[in-house]
Amino acid sequence: MKYLIALTLVLLTEQLTAQDTHYWSEHFGTRATLLGGAATAGLGDNATVYYNPAAMAFVEDPNLSVTVNAYKMRAINVSNALGDGLDVKQTQFLTYPNLIAGILKFSKWPRLSAGYAVITKKTFNSNFDYLHQAEYDVDSNGTTENYIASYNYNHNVLEYWAGGGFSYQLGARWSFGLSHFGIYKNVNYTNNIDMATLPISDPTQDVSRVSSKIDFNYWSVKGNFKPSLNFNTEAFRWGVTYTTPTFHIMGRANVFREFSASNLQSLSGGDVVFTDRREKQKVKTKDFGSLAFGVSMRFGSKAWLHITNELYFGAPYYLLFDPQNPINTYPSGVPEDQVLAFFGNQNFLAYGEKYIPVINSGIGYEVRFSDKWDMMTGVRTDFNHVAPGNQYYTLQKIIIESSKWHLTHWSIGFGYNTKSKKKWTVGLDYSFVPRFQFSQFMNFTSPDANNLLQGTRTTEAWARQISLKLVLGIEFGGVNSNPMHLEEKKKNIE
Repeated sequence: MKYLIALTLVLLTEQLTAQDTHYWSEHFGTRATLLGGAATAGLGDNATVYYNPAAMAFVEDPNLSVTVNAYKMRAINVSNALGDGLDVKQTQFLTYPNLIAGILKFSKWPRLSAGYAVITKKTFNSNFDYLHQAEYDVDSNGTTENYIASYNYNHNVLEYWAGGGFSYQLGARWSFGLSHFGIYKNVNYTNNIDMATLPISDPTQDVSRVSSKIDFNYWSVKGNFKPSLNFNTEAFRWGVTYTTPTFHIMGRANVFREFSASNLQSLSGGDVVFTDRREKQKVKTKDFGSLAFGVSMRFGSKAWLHITNELYFGAPYYLLFDPQNPINTYPSGVPEDQVLAFFGNQNFLAYGEKYIPVINSGIGYEVRFSDKWDMMTGVRTDFNHVAPGNQYYTLQKIIIESSKWHLTHWSIGFGYNTKSKKKWTVGLDYSFVPRFQFSQFMNFTSPDANNLLQGTRTTEAWARQISLKLVLGIEFGGVNSNPMHLEEKKKNIE
């Protein structure tokens, strides 16, 4: 019956959203989510398969956990995103499973524990559409013209992790663990920008236009390992987990791009078109690993404080895919070095990424009200990890127009333990964007014929985002593994 419930929850999956350039938008398991992600020292539940496999040694009873972010609302408004007063906005309502995990014990090998987990690691779904029409003196000749600009953006990311691990108890208090995960990632991205000037009264006047179209998708399969250590006493726990850089298995991409311009002073009045499409290109995506430290401290007989810090390593700019074929150009015969110089000194269809190191921190507090009821609350940071110069799309280079802001998360929830050894958990996770200003996506309100019909981007953009999700979880069996309900006893390992 419990596996039927788990399968039913998986079948309820819909497209979901988190953040595209943040590591800690999602946490896995209800307690880890509601305790601010502070799970590295071991929370005594199935999420330890991911957070610290060594801590599985101190989870007493085999059990199955299913966590569902049952409902999620995300509303975002980016002010001045496309120019002064040109805002873009989006609201979404979603539902999806977060974690399915279990831990196994072996009577013949009391030191050994094993576990498995399937998690929705990263998801993102964002789209903006905007059409702007106004009159500007684009040519700076004292005559206004009709200016029409459109912006169409769609970005989808889906990443699943599936794997398992083991834990070996070295003594009464120490354990070592190792987990391995296979990772599947799928990305779809579209960014279409079109700008044109049309004469107001003179029908013989030329129409100037700049158009940029990008459409690519890729999938990749890779893997990693998570070695860890855990120290466990009745009143104090300590854990460290190293997530290795990923190793590549396979991946493919389809990519289309077209750039065209006509009747521009900056191009000597000439027309140019660059266009190309490639399919089934080799893709190699990379994650560069992290190092997490966590402690948990008991206060009295009813409360625990959990703290985790995780360092994610940075990485230099690298290309995920890099088609080498010469592109189609009009007029034909444009020298290759001029094409490379115009398009960012990389191949026309190439796409790369660059990460900066970040440290995310979480703190959680849980208290037991009775044998049946627990309360959990937490707060965590969620810093943007994409290098600042790699967050803004330009007409000269394929760069994903990603989010620029950091997030802060607050959470609170309650757990209820039944007589049939089931535990139900429900809670809320709320995130918001601390206000700060960043450069605009584009500038359509001060177009300039000498700047490919776009204006100069200013740092007047700022984002308002509110995300609220309802988290539901159920554990079948193993309720006594929760440190809030664990009888105090020593483990006698021979």
